[in-house]
Amino acid sequence: MNYSIAEFYINEQEEWKDSIEFYLEYIDETEEWLNEITRYDTVIHLAAKVEHHLNQLQVSKLDFFRQQSGIEVLKKQLLLKNLPLENEQISAGIHQQQKTLRENMHSLEKTFLDTKYSCNEFLASTLQEQKEKNKNSDT
Repeated sequence: MNYSIAEFYINEQEEWKDSIEFYLEYIDETEEWLNEITRYDTVIHLAAKVEHHLNQLQVSKLDFFRQQSGIEVLKKQLLLKNLPLENEQISAGIHQQQKTLRENMHSLEKTFLDTKYSCNEFLASTLQEQKEKNKNSDT
């Protein structure tokens, strides 16, 4: 079987880019939710808690943008006249850069998942707390 290392790397990078786009959309939506709940003035220390989560999301967003940039730089090195390099043309440096991108992506995704679930738990508990306060004030 004849396989192309460059094509494999490019496909892997495309998957990462798709994942990053999905994560960035999630971050934007979650930021909207967090900003929306700041309107609740009945939850103690809410603004500080929201700010903490917004900061975590911002760090993830910046890290993903850096990763996208690194992917684009390496992708250009994997192409010659818009065609993937031959296996013999793939240097040890390119292999190492792809490995580094892969390790970075793994780390970014793990950190992002922790942030995501932390934000989701915060949003769920805050919305529940607000619901209970509204229910108590109606009675």
